[in-house]
Amino acid sequence: MNGFQDSSAAAAASPPRMARLSLVAVWAAAATGGVLGISTVAFQHASSGSPQPFVRDATAPRLAGRIATSFGSISPNAVERLVGPASAMHLTIPRGLHGVQVSLIVNNVQRRSLHFRSRWFQLVDATGRYPVGWRSRIPVVRPLATRTILLRFSIPSAARLPRLEYRDPATGATTLIDLGSARNLVTFNPATHQHGLGG
Repeated sequence: MNGFQDSSAAAAASPPRMARLSLVAVWAAAATGGVLGISTVAFQHASSGSPQPFVRDATAPRLAGRIATSFGSISPNAVERLVGPASAMHLTIPRGLHGVQVSLIVNNVQRRSLHFRSRWFQLVDATGRYPVGWRSRIPVVRPLATRTILLRFSIPSAARLPRLEYRDPATGATTLIDLGSARNLVTFNPATHQHGLGG
């Protein structure tokens, strides 16, 4: 078989190979789109009759993503179990409860200051509602600025953390944010400002 025959055979074999490569490229693009779709947290209704969307698992590697608000957005960044003296936590912790701290990134895209209110947030589960017991002393988020605000709560022990409920100050719309498992949370001692591994 000469070189021309070899070339012709290769040319004849090229279309199926290219078709296979195209198919692989399509599947790769679809898979990438799927990953991006998962990474971009989608809102979904907590139940068919409820207007409340919710965002999944703030303790996952990608946290809970960005939640659109009337002033810009909020993004739960971390959940930690509080340890050490309750006086340093600035919390009242009744018997049977313990403290947790939720780190929240607040993005104000408005051209006016945002007066942050802790009453926009509470933790909720099947057994009750838990208001903010303490928050960072940041009363105002300046225009076109981003701040990290800490929220502390007293909650009962359970396998999963209560959901963080956010009520938008302008629209009144409520969003539930799934904070994930209560096991193996990083600990934070406000008295020493030290972090540790959860048990």
